[in-house]
Amino acid sequence: MIWLGEEAKALLKQLEKLFKNLVVRIADFQNDWDRCDPIWCFCWQDRRGRWYETQISHYDGVYFIVNWGESGYRDSWIWEIKPGEFCREHDNGAHDHHPWPQVEQLEDMLVWLDFVEKDWMRVYRKIEKEWPNDRRNGYVPRAVVHRYVPKFPRQDKFAGEETVCKFCELVEGKYYSPVCEKEGRFYRKHMTAGDYLELVRIGLEATVDAERHADRPMTGEDYYKMNGYNRSSGSIFDVPRNSPEEFRKWIKQEEPYGWHDGGHQFWIGPGRIHLSVHLEKPHGQKEELYKVTLSAWFAWTAYNLARMAVAFYEHGMHVDLCDYENIRKALLAEDDLAIVERGGDTRYAGHNGAFESIWLSEIGSRYASLREFVRWKPLPILRPREHRYNPIVVERI
Repeated sequence: MIWLGEEAKALLKQLEKLFKNLVVRIADFQNDWDRCDPIWCFCWQDRRGRWYETQISHYDGVYFIVNWGESGYRDSWIWEIKPGEFCREHDNGAHDHHPWPQVEQLEDMLVWLDFVEKDWMRVYRKIEKEWPNDRRNGYVPRAVVHRYVPKFPRQDKFAGEETVCKFCELVEGKYYSPVCEKEGRFYRKHMTAGDYLELVRIGLEATVDAERHADRPMTGEDYYKMNGYNRSSGSIFDVPRNSPEEFRKWIKQEEPYGWHDGGHQFWIGPGRIHLSVHLEKPHGQKEELYKVTLSAWFAWTAYNLARMAVAFYEHGMHVDLCDYENIRKALLAEDDLAIVERGGDTRYAGHNGAFESIWLSEIGSRYASLREFVRWKPLPILRPREHRYNPIVVERI
């Protein structure tokens, strides 16, 4: 803060006093640990009935206080305080400054701590009962969602029944098992730029997105240009098509194929799928061998992964597949969907331990039918300290 007016200075003085009271009071409650640093997480409600979630962490003598409100940016803030030295808004270097906390908010937070100290179990029961569902994380069986929400997008319908059956046969027949990998099924000694572009063509031609280009034949070069993320220097187009030596130089980024703009030139993906080729030395081998891998780092890709995997198999190309068991479960609706709180990111696979994440709003009015099948993750519990010690004064090793 470079300059503050008189009103801002008066407000800051009030906030500093309330923050000091807060960090003194919070030490009386049981804390969790984050890399040997004490941390408190709790939910609370202000006098107007609005719910907030607060996290207080203590590191190197400084308290970091993060508050999330139900209105997003308008009532969320991050402050840091070191008693006796400073009280200020946290600067993360991104010039993303939130509104200052309100005096009324901090006063209500301190009153809430008094309620918790008096009867923490009653308070926690109130939180579990009244906390908004769209701000919770949880799980719901995919099969139940298919049953009660007919319009919900289904992975098996996008993939097609024939693809689902063939893919399940591959997984259940242990085609991708570690035993087969040890036998060298997914390794090859030689590879050229032409082989790689053919892999790109076969894989991307099998995806749903490729159906938009069914009116004209597409080559591996065309698909690479569409999904290569504008890579220019050191691209695959500079490598002779039938030269294993030059392709190996390209993979290793040796001259004249140095590091290029746009990331790794040896993986490419339609949307959220990665088709990568790399060199590695398998156990018991003296030389490096090529291995082609198909993977997805984002959710909602099971049907395209299954289509690509089956296409490679039918063309006699051995391509390894990551998370094949999770893909099979998603296609057969044997897994859970992770419910992410409102505004949370649903893109990443593995979110909350599930292959696919959704918002509660995607279920819509059908939630009443699904309520008994949803498993919510427990909300943080704040309770008075039971043991007579203060972790804040423990010396850091």
